[in-house]
Amino acid sequence: MDSTNGVPPSGIVTFLFTDIEGSTALWERMPEAMKHALAQHDQILHFAIAKHDGYAFKQIGDAFQAAFVAPNDALETALDVQRALRDAAWGETGPLRVRMGIHTGPEEWLGTDYAVSHTLNRVARIMSAGHGGEILISSETMELVTGSMPPEAHLRDLGKHRLKGLKIHEHIFQLVVPDLPSEFPPLNVLDSYNAHFETVARSLSENRVVPFLGASVNLVGRSTDKPWQFGQSDFLPIGAELAEHLARTFNYPSSEPRDLVRVSQFAAVKAGIGPLYDELRKVFKTEYQPTPLHLFFAMLPRLLRERGFPPELMVVTTNYDDALERAFHAMNEPFDLVTYIAEGEMRGKFMHTSPDGKARPIDKPNKYLGLAPDERTTILKIHGVVDRNNRARDSYVITEDHYIDYLAHKDIAQQLPAQLLEKMSWSHFLFLGYSLRDWNLRVILHRIWGEQKFKYKAWAVSDLNFMGEKPLPLEQEFWRLRDVDIIKMPLDDYVESLQERVESLKQEGFAASPSALSAQGIAAQPNGAEG
Repeated sequence: MDSTNGVPPSGIVTFLFTDIEGSTALWERMPEAMKHALAQHDQILHFAIAKHDGYAFKQIGDAFQAAFVAPNDALETALDVQRALRDAAWGETGPLRVRMGIHTGPEEWLGTDYAVSHTLNRVARIMSAGHGGEILISSETMELVTGSMPPEAHLRDLGKHRLKGLKIHEHIFQLVVPDLPSEFPPLNVLDSYNAHFETVARSLSENRVVPFLGASVNLVGRSTDKPWQFGQSDFLPIGAELAEHLARTFNYPSSEPRDLVRVSQFAAVKAGIGPLYDELRKVFKTEYQPTPLHLFFAMLPRLLRERGFPPELMVVTTNYDDALERAFHAMNEPFDLVTYIAEGEMRGKFMHTSPDGKARPIDKPNKYLGLAPDERTTILKIHGVVDRNNRARDSYVITEDHYIDYLAHKDIAQQLPAQLLEKMSWSHFLFLGYSLRDWNLRVILHRIWGEQKFKYKAWAVSDLNFMGEKPLPLEQEFWRLRDVDIIKMPLDDYVESLQERVESLKQEGFAASPSALSAQGIAAQPNGAEG
């Protein structure tokens, strides 16, 4: 991007990276107000960077990247920006909360951008560890500014932490001044959840975890500055993007909220359920790339087998796409597919498609024994799915009428095969890609389990900073009563950390159970016996 301060520095350079906390949610809720707020935010950043002889060399959405010759100038810029953000009049959006990271290291300007390097990766990770209003700096920058800090400023030692993509622990410091907030939640770092990942990995090896996948899993591995575009993107849409596409396709009133269920109901009433299904098929039949999350679960059976554990995996999803199934096919992993039927004579039942492609309705769930959960993965799609090979089997719980029928008049628990209900009754739940405000998920859980708590601990992974989400007390109480712990971490980081933990199971001596060894034809040795 343009700068009035000449050519960006090379050699030993200090970088300042910034990012607005919760901007995605703000854009969804109040796009017009955010246009004005972002313009003011950008003006503040440009002015402060230029004032302190910096070079704003890149802007990605609302994230700024600036370079400085002198580390102190980067610190002064960060403080000036935070003060200006605090004092500005923001209107409908309220104050924008910006997190900042500063790091110093070797870097070369290549004419149009800096070279991709460890230095830039580190400053990005340091920034991501913080919260809106917080300024974090690396140990390298700390050593250079000690003794020449801005007036009344000091550095608070936050300790060493493991950040995504970095092999060594990063020593992080917080820049503190009396006139700016200095107390923030714990850093968004991977090592905060070591015990959690150990528990989940152990439980996966014991077949005691059932992942629930929501719409936001489609954001894993995706750049946040690239919106989904029908017919052009190679990644799947999230709910808001699908709602926007359907709204345009069916001329949904611009003054009405673009909620996916409401937009779909409008389309079904105006054009008919057939045209709505046709449009959904166009969207979901596209050859989208599975995300790293889909690929992780597809490779999980192999990872477990290689470490001496039975690959008895069950994955539940409310998504309509077939990215998970395609990931399993890519890994040559067989699976049983169980999908909800939303339309037609068999409405309200589930359909079982075996690995050989044969599909059969589950008429007597309590007596159905066609699944093989002890031998291969079961994928349960409780909101339907697109069927690439048979348009007649496309099924979507997506309109208001569907939800009324699905949630109010059908006892889901009685329609599921007993094998799956038993599996879910004795497992941990791992909710990935769901908003804490997702009432659809809450009602589904209520229909299956009533008011009772889960028998095993459950977790919901939610990056509250990224989603801009502040659950109401009632919503927090719902999850608390279910004994669900909230894991505050981006899904990208979560998947990467969980995979690392699963891959380390064997190396750390987690012994496989005798039943697991028996399942592989390996005789279990008595205690103390040598093979």
